[in-house]
Amino acid sequence: MNNNDDYKKQHPIMYEVSQTYMSLFTSRPAELELERMMSVGALLHEQLEKLDAAPTPVPNKC
Repeated sequence: MNNNDDYKKQHPIMYEVSQTYMSLFTSRPAELELERMMSVGALLHEQLEKLDAAPTPVPNKC
């Protein structure tokens, strides 16, 4: 058995707490990128709704 398995058996709660912290900090950059992409997506959606609501121009017949 390695030290990690020994620690896990002797201190199961602390092991889970440390695993949670590690997963939070390792996935944080991906979470920030996801938030940024969602905000850009929301802005894009707003702009597309404005374009949909705008009247279509009538072509000029010259």
